[in-house]
Amino acid sequence: MAERATDHAALLAELGTALLAEFGARSIYAALPRYTHDRALIDMLAKLREEQDGVVQRVRSLLRELGETPKRKSWRRVVLANVLALWAWPFSVRLPLRVCADAEETRARWYGHFQEYFLSVGDTARAELCAELQLVKLRHMQALQAWVEHLPT
Repeated sequence: MAERATDHAALLAELGTALLAEFGARSIYAALPRYTHDRALIDMLAKLREEQDGVVQRVRSLLRELGETPKRKSWRRVVLANVLALWAWPFSVRLPLRVCADAEETRARWYGHFQEYFLSVGDTARAELCAELQLVKLRHMQALQAWVEHLPT
């Protein structure tokens, strides 16, 4: 029983970290359009930002269901996202997009681990939620990677 409580506490901490990362993603997708004139890229970033709003809401709801009081915003993540986006001004959006793609891949793995945990404790509804979040993150990663591969260096 103590092991399960420790696992649960670790899960809550990891979900809190995931929420902070989602705040960062939402912020960077809002900041990057200022540094490109490519209408298709701007539209894609707007779609990612919109989807991020949903991801943030779902992760916050999950944390509330598990008895936590989730953060509403992270100013540190907003500032860091804007600093990363600023890199695009003198250079290119390619590097920030690559960082975002890698981060989306990492978060997809996290949600996969969360899904495994919830399945191990018989919580299929939350496992399904994490599987859905993992798919969103994989879709974001693929969209971002396509841009990274086709932008000039």
